[in-house]
Amino acid sequence: MKYIECSWTGHGYYLSNEKYLAYLDEVRDKLPNGARSFAEAPWHYDFKNSQCPHDSWVETVIISEPAEGETKDHRGLEITVKLLAAFHDGLIELRYKGVYEYEMRGHSDESRPKLHRPHGDWLIDEVRLAENGRVIHEIKFTLASWLIECEDINYSWISGKPY
Repeated sequence: MKYIECSWTGHGYYLSNEKYLAYLDEVRDKLPNGARSFAEAPWHYDFKNSQCPHDSWVETVIISEPAEGETKDHRGLEITVKLLAAFHDGLIELRYKGVYEYEMRGHSDESRPKLHRPHGDWLIDEVRLAENGRVIHEIKFTLASWLIECEDINYSWISGKPY
């Protein structure tokens, strides 16, 4: 994370987003609509709100290459992520349009049983503006980290218990 402080204290995670909120104020007018709406949503860092991604779990990640043109040779890149919300009362869907770069790293914990080595809980995220005007979304999970550079992010909340 560039602006948000996130560290393990031995008893839980310490999170501080004051510098990040000040940064968002500076770049607000330069962010695309979807990324700005997601980053500035009042529930985004309200850990008691169901729509907040904190503590959510990855359900699916779909990486697709939408194609256009007569021979489908004009290809793009999109990533769609579905998360089980922290209170299991809905799904969060994030769509990354016009993806230019992405990196998804897992940090497997060998001490955990083989079937219990997922990404872990979504801890914190930052939406930033790259120098080239693209959106950077950095996400830290307990056992993974993602970095996605794209044209815009669209957030959707799907209410209701999915199971």
